[in-house]
Amino acid sequence: MLNSPSGLAKIAQQELKISDMDALGATSDCQRLEWVPASNRLRPFVSGSVYRLSLDAGGVTLELPERRPSIQLMLADPYWLRGSGARDGWWQVPRLGLWGPQTAWRYGYARRNVEVLALALTADGLRTLTGGQPMAAFANTVVDLNQVAPGLAAGLEAEGVLSTSNSQPAREWLSRIETLLLRVFETAPQKPVRPVGERQQRRRMAQTGAGDKLWRRLDRLDRLLSEIHPNAWERRDDDGVCDPWSDQAHMIRECKALTGLTPGAYFKAKQRDGDRLIRTVRVYDVPGPDGHLVV
Repeated sequence: MLNSPSGLAKIAQQELKISDMDALGATSDCQRLEWVPASNRLRPFVSGSVYRLSLDAGGVTLELPERRPSIQLMLADPYWLRGSGARDGWWQVPRLGLWGPQTAWRYGYARRNVEVLALALTADGLRTLTGGQPMAAFANTVVDLNQVAPGLAAGLEAEGVLSTSNSQPAREWLSRIETLLLRVFETAPQKPVRPVGERQQRRRMAQTGAGDKLWRRLDRLDRLLSEIHPNAWERRDDDGVCDPWSDQAHMIRECKALTGLTPGAYFKAKQRDGDRLIRTVRVYDVPGPDGHLVV
């Protein structure tokens, strides 16, 4: 069936020529990728923590839509972003930044090494952290955490988590800062609401300016990518209720519009590079901020 996981993967593979499939490699540049769920007490605000360490993995990547806001600590080389437009320029993200929901694909760049600790925020976590500011204020952008949550930023600095250390697993990272996070969230002026269902979540996320229709399209895309990825680091654990694809052409057209890639091109890139990342795809024909191509 078109909308089943096996059907999606089969269609993605069918887009490739047999000669392409024979030449695909399985080398990986992602030495470490860990996910740790948040504790029950922290979960209304933070769903979990991701730690990624990729050495000698520099170059330009496609950053695909990511609906979850996050706090990201860049622990290695400076990280840059650029819009998808031909005239868009590169800009360096804050080392400690609040990443809003991303509804459009863009480019990312690190010169050589990527080491990042990310805290995945819930919608209530973002709202509580920013004093009730609307989601639209942070959509498709990254702001310095010092500007929106100076107390948390100062606390993270005091905990020493901004110093590069590739020897601590993600669980230790989250354990070190959990007390700080709870203090910040539970003493915030706004009282967080109870967790909401998917329909209510869509209405709330429409505040990003995406609208409910685009939000449903992104939800369907997110499931598609996680299911056709040959070795994804995470799988959706919800009931999988998404709007169906009308046909194969519809699926390919939507994926291309939202990511810049067809499902087959995405599958081929993941087979080529061997990494487990879902929403990041390496590209080799776009120059970085220094104007050079990485081959």
